[in-house]
Amino acid sequence: GMGLLLVNAVGTRDYPVIMGATLVIGICVILVNLLTDIVYAIVDPRIQVSR
Repeated sequence: GMGLLLVNAVGTRDYPVIMGATLVIGICVILVNLLTDIVYAIVDPRIQVSR
């Protein structure tokens, strides 16, 4: 998967692949965190959006 691709790219010093894989993994982490916050706010009604 992505991990093996990143390890192979580091081994061969393929900088565009390293940057692309890092970008994709970072975006996935941000999206999962956002989704978790939204679901948590829906499940627990005590959570309110700060203003």
